[in-house]
Amino acid sequence: APVNGLSDANKLEVEALRAMDDKTLGIEERISFLLERMIADAVQRKDDALSRRIVRSMLVKVVGTEVVSEYDEYIAAEVQRIISMDVDQIQARYGPLPSEAARN
Repeated sequence: APVNGLSDANKLEVEALRAMDDKTLGIEERISFLLERMIADAVQRKDDALSRRIVRSMLVKVVGTEVVSEYDEYIAAEVQRIISMDVDQIQARYGPLPSEAARN
């Protein structure tokens, strides 16, 4: 059973996202970048189990609880925006997704 509600794949994802997280960016840019990577990667992995709750708990593990609480509305709006985007666009912008990086 997943520990803390995260599957092994999502735990690997958190590790990869932590490695990619650019702390020099503004907080909203950081959140957007991480969410785009996370959601595009889940789509590519055909992870139908990715819920808003899991997205939030993964984000907490990268940026911390305070940030996720403080930017709650921003995160919700970003998730909506990203879900309606084309995953290929996200990949084209960022290159390999976290699950690919984790495999190498």
